[in-house]
Amino acid sequence: MLTIVVDAMGGDNAPACVIEGTIQALQESNNRFEIVLIGQSEKVEPLLATRDISALNLRFLHAPEVVTMEDIPATAVKTKQESSLVKGLQLCKAGQAHAFVSAGNTGAQMAASLFVLGRIPGVLRHRCRSTSPKAARMCSRRSPPARACATPSFVRPISRKRRVAFDRSVSVGTSLGGTLGSSGARPVCFRSAC
Repeated sequence: MLTIVVDAMGGDNAPACVIEGTIQALQESNNRFEIVLIGQSEKVEPLLATRDISALNLRFLHAPEVVTMEDIPATAVKTKQESSLVKGLQLCKAGQAHAFVSAGNTGAQMAASLFVLGRIPGVLRHRCRSTSPKAARMCSRRSPPARACATPSFVRPISRKRRVAFDRSVSVGTSLGGTLGSSGARPVCFRSAC
């Protein structure tokens, strides 16, 4: 059975909305996987006590520390070794879980993944991607490669490859490709029109 660790302390309105979403996912999937909620017991356990979770593949692990959105990612990961973010990834590394999900500090999740899990051989830079329906076509959003200075010359070839793969995967013919990144506080958009 697939085991997914969910950071109960990550994201807006956590842990209440994370717990609600976790319970809903298990109910709608008919318990096809197991979820390990990880977070501060004094905040999570009272919320779990108000719900009937006895029939769900759900268990809870205590993590006393929390990485907040205001924390500096690398510093937080190094100083908060007992956080739900770090402990959840350690479960994956130990083979006790197959995946880790957090709606919290993305930079800290990336840093913790690098420090705890290490790099994947052959992968130059990671990318985040989400796909969602938009009107009559699919919309794919991608972040630039994790790099301090993602130049257009580095991004364009990857964007072209991903656009071709995306078009084939959803059978829509063509899509407008582009990558939205940031340069300091000012958003930057590298568009490629192939």
